Amino acid sequence: MVQSHTPTVTVFNHRFLEYARVRQFGAVACNVRRGNEKGIVERPIGFIRERFWPGCRPADLLDLNVKAIAWRDTFANNRVHDVTGKVPALVFQHEESRLLRPIADVSFNTDDVDTTMVSKTFRVRFDRNLYSVPPHLVDQTVLVRANDHAVSVFLGPKMVATHARCWDTNKDIEDPAHPAVVLARKPRAKAGDLPPMLIGLGPPGVQYLKILAAGSRSVRREIVRLTFLVELFGESASRRPPTPWTR
Repeated sequence: MVQSHTPTVTVFNHRFLEYARVRQFGAVACNVRRGNEKGIVERPIGFIRERFWPGCRPADLLDLNVKAIAWRDTFANNRVHDVTGKVPALVFQHEESRLLRPIADVSFNTDDVDTTMVSKTFRVRFDRNLYSVPPHLVDQTVLVRANDHAVSVFLGPKMVATHARCWDTNKDIEDPAHPAVVLARKPRAKAGDLPPMLIGLGPPGVQYLKILAAGSRSVRREIVRLTFLVELFGESASRRPPTPWTR
């Protein structure tokens, strides 16, 4: 959350500061390599690691949250604290709860966001897993946006794929419709000089690429650009010649 830190100036991530403003809490940065300054925050991590994790086998993130809440409410907050000698649940009930303000009813976008390129196998890598996208998007740069439940892929403003989020690792999550497109287009790809993802451009597309190949511009880069335009505006609009300017 801290982008840079010097003895005189601390620069926080601007989205974190905006979240803090919406949720109405302050942010204070500890000094570099001064773990003792945040002992109250870090000490419970060891307690959770020793008392909660052993024997915990959650099926997914949601199951983990259910187990963690149950452990917190039945054990962690109802024991006598080793340092304070008090029961945390009773301290909260009789001392701390009256000092809290209600949470502002304002939504805040906390999605994980990443930009990546579609691989030759029409996959995007996100959070140590692979997710499929439509095959004509190979070599396109896309934006991946994920919350606790779903991973969505966007090309420009258009969502081109969505999957249930996988909380495992090294998994390949595939929409069966995506490889089906490859199989359906294979016979058509032999009918002309256009790559499969641009077959719908027909003769105008063939003519355009022939003219392009005779020049010095990158054919591969132009195919990527045309694929982007076809995805956003459709094959019909991409085939149509530009309207001439009129005075």
